[in-house]
Amino acid sequence: MKKQKMEFPEIEDRTIKVLGNSVTVRPYLSIAEQVQLIVGYVNAMFFSEDSERTIVEMDTDLIGAETNLIFGVLDLCTSIDVEKLDINDVVNRQFHDEIFQEIDNFLEFRDMLDAVVALVKEKRALDKSVGGVLDFIFEQVLSLLEQFKDIDSVDVKEMASAISELGKTIEKSRLSGLLDKK
Repeated sequence: MKKQKMEFPEIEDRTIKVLGNSVTVRPYLSIAEQVQLIVGYVNAMFFSEDSERTIVEMDTDLIGAETNLIFGVLDLCTSIDVEKLDINDVVNRQFHDEIFQEIDNFLEFRDMLDAVVALVKEKRALDKSVGGVLDFIFEQVLSLLEQFKDIDSVDVKEMASAISELGKTIEKSRLSGLLDKK
């Protein structure tokens, strides 16, 4: 079969009215832009350096990630100067939905983003599961054993004696009751 060159027509920008303003929209996100937005979203959601979370014990920042995504898409695909936008206006007025509808591959991009987020959540859950904890403990024990490989028999006897004394101390303490319960 003879291969042929495919020619695609150039995709032209669209001009739409949003809240009484003319906005030029590029109707697609390139692969590089999609990767950039996904990495930014995942970093904002899961790996934020912000130690002051508004929700107690929350290890994700959905609001920050979504806001970054909105501003990122507006910056990449529109004529809007995002530096001059007020975050509250963008989030409260929901005008970005009108713009996102003009981006032909936005829904496919969003599906891909959601799939990546689900994979990251799953990996984080596995890392925190019993298996993940046991793997961590096993690595720590191996590291500890590696440190002990050069210890001579006198040091081992002293360590065994210290461990025995520690065991006796635990038996005499209030911790012994906790250890006996099954």
